[in-house]
Amino acid sequence: MRERDPQSPGPSAQLLPSDPGHADHSLYQQIRDGVQKLDAQHGRQWDVSSQRMTASLLALAKEEGLSRVDHVVLNNPTPQLGGGEKVFVVQGALDDPAHQRAHMPTVDAVQTPESQSFDRLQVINQPQAQAREQQQVLEQSQQAVSQTGPSMTR
Repeated sequence: MRERDPQSPGPSAQLLPSDPGHADHSLYQQIRDGVQKLDAQHGRQWDVSSQRMTASLLALAKEEGLSRVDHVVLNNPTPQLGGGEKVFVVQGALDDPAHQRAHMPTVDAVQTPESQSFDRLQVINQPQAQAREQQQVLEQSQQAVSQTGPSMTR
């Protein structure tokens, strides 16, 4: 977990996805719950690798446009891949052909530092934050026009 820098500008710059006030906290918690279940299924305790996997999968889910994560699962063995070589985040029922999913190599998910994943998440979120700000400005200007109403000038 990164230390918060008291010199950082603004309160939102200090929040991590693990903090309740962060915009992605709910998605983070869904992924964390899924990783905890995965750990339990494999007789593992929550540890630093679990934290790293959660952060990596959060960045992946946001990058792939998932709005929620219902499942975190590992791949089954195939002739090309051993079991557990890929980790998936899934939005929707596992047996629903319309579910959305994203995957990455498990080794990358557990080895990528949490801070690196959170930095990636911040980059992913920047265009979304800018779009929200532009939308707010547009709505405010529309409200200002509607409040003043049309004016007739000569």
